[in-house]
Amino acid sequence: YGHSLIPAPDADARRLEPLRQLLTGVIKPLLARQGIAWGGPTSGVAAAWTFHTQPLGGTLKALVRAMPASPYTSAASFITSPNPPPNAQSPGTLDIYTFVQTFDPYGTKGLQRALNSVASVVIGAVNLPYYLDAAQSRQDLAPLASQWVLDRYGVPIVKSVQTVPFLMTIPRSAGPWYPVIFQHGFTRSKEDMFAIAGALASAGFATIAIDAPLHGDRTFGLDLVTEDASGNIIANQPDGVPDKSGRHFMNLTHLLTSRDNVRQMAADIVQLSHLLQVQQMDVVNNNTGAPGADGVLDLYTGWVGYVGHSLGGIVGAIAASVDPYIQAAALANPGGNYAAILTQSQTFAPAIEQGLAQKGIQPGSADYAKFFVLAQTIMDDADPLNYPVNINKPVYLLRTQKDTVVPNAATDLLSAAQG
Repeated sequence: YGHSLIPAPDADARRLEPLRQLLTGVIKPLLARQGIAWGGPTSGVAAAWTFHTQPLGGTLKALVRAMPASPYTSAASFITSPNPPPNAQSPGTLDIYTFVQTFDPYGTKGLQRALNSVASVVIGAVNLPYYLDAAQSRQDLAPLASQWVLDRYGVPIVKSVQTVPFLMTIPRSAGPWYPVIFQHGFTRSKEDMFAIAGALASAGFATIAIDAPLHGDRTFGLDLVTEDASGNIIANQPDGVPDKSGRHFMNLTHLLTSRDNVRQMAADIVQLSHLLQVQQMDVVNNNTGAPGADGVLDLYTGWVGYVGHSLGGIVGAIAASVDPYIQAAALANPGGNYAAILTQSQTFAPAIEQGLAQKGIQPGSADYAKFFVLAQTIMDDADPLNYPVNINKPVYLLRTQKDTVVPNAATDLLSAAQG
């Protein structure tokens, strides 16, 4: 009793002993029926049993199948003639130079030059179903330990409907325009789209971006920790200042929540893609792209492009796999296999190792390896390695040499999986 007969720690054997005793009660009578004494030679006994593996991808695919009947696919809103100038909480439309002056009072000329091909910026909001627990106060811990609940058809149950701000750039060219969804990286926000919106506009694409869950305008204003000016945690208590974007997105103490934050992010992208198919947006002039309705819809339907960076690339691979409207994707510095990313990332690994060490789990130990095996198993349904993109969809995947955030090895894994 309590001593492993296979290469496994005695501690594991002791934890498994109740299961062994339970199985003994089942196996012993079976052997007796065959005239085999308990404890006797078993070399002539063959054992077989069935087991279930974890289904992968089924939840998001079920969600997409149910989406045509979703009540949220027509809930887009666009407001023109903003007064005063809009922000994330004040929808409207601005010409690009007013936008730059409003949001960049120091007048970044480089930004203005890069956006010469952009005529205007649309600021609005979409209603998206939220399958996780929304915070009810700034100290609410619910978002840190929430997970999806599925109905009998395997579709996640909507817990609330969130009004999510978006930004959209309109090209300085004749429309209508094809839309491209941009998704930012970990701890970033939708405003990162302006780094590439000019290039996309010069090619004739309108670019739209929303914040990922628990990022940007979607953090619920959570204030659970004290951070320094660089965003590092210096105390595990509120300080009256909202925690930084993405602070509570990845939670190693609640891996099911981390998995479902990623799945929620993918679901949001797919919902936005479907919204673009039924939108009735007419807020700019189709001849110039300047603000002002002209009686002509601004966006084409039936085709959506996607550009994602880092975490946005990781989730973009998932969204492109399950969404029929995303027909082309550019994935910058993504990766597959979360265990590989978290253990090899020069950015994330030190903090993770420190956190595990506080629990008595040291790098190189059996418990350390076991933790990441279990972590990867839990995260598998949100891992792009398990969502191959349709071979008929063009995918452009790039990596940065010696990437310190998403290691090149993880990017190579995803690249190989996508063929």
